Amino acid sequence: MAILITWILFGVVTAVVASNKGRDGCGWFLLGVLLGPFGFILSLVVSDVVSENKPAVPFSPDVLKLLKTGDAKFNSYDYDGALADYGKALALHQKMPKAHFNIACLYSIKRMPQESFAHLSMAVKNGFDDFKQIMSYEGLAFLRAHPDFQKFAQEGYMPPDRINSKVDTISQLERLAQLREKGILTDKEFEEQKRKLLA
Repeated sequence: MAILITWILFGVVTAVVASNKGRDGCGWFLLGVLLGPFGFILSLVVSDVVSENKPAVPFSPDVLKLLKTGDAKFNSYDYDGALADYGKALALHQKMPKAHFNIACLYSIKRMPQESFAHLSMAVKNGFDDFKQIMSYEGLAFLRAHPDFQKFAQEGYMPPDRINSKVDTISQLERLAQLREKGILTDKEFEEQKRKLLA
């Protein structure tokens, strides 16, 4: 009876040690019961499992604090404050898929599709793979309703050309306005060029 309890105890200790290293506790419990002290020794020498979700380089305390305050501001509807905190965190560590995802949501809420597309694309590029959340999360509702979203999703979450062309159109309109202000274009020429750009 004492031997059975000792072997079960080896199983429990082996499972705890293996679980702390990211291993399956149930499997290691059985190994500990079957192998006794040898299972325990094996659990001590086996390496830790590196999670795919764990960053290769741990985030600094500053980054973690910015992410935490960003989350708190996001949840209390302080969208500008959350954007600022997530932006600072990304400045310190650029490859944070969840921060890019949250920024994409914030820009979607603020109805800024270009920025939302860009950050959602960066989130996926950096490992965000919860596509169910992309398709259902309320914060992305505006972006999902955008005419270019379907193409964006089908093309692997790469920003659609049409969004980029809208940026080009805006910058061209600004340039035309500057030319009109300088007197290089007349009002009639400005309106004609504007119509061509918006057609």
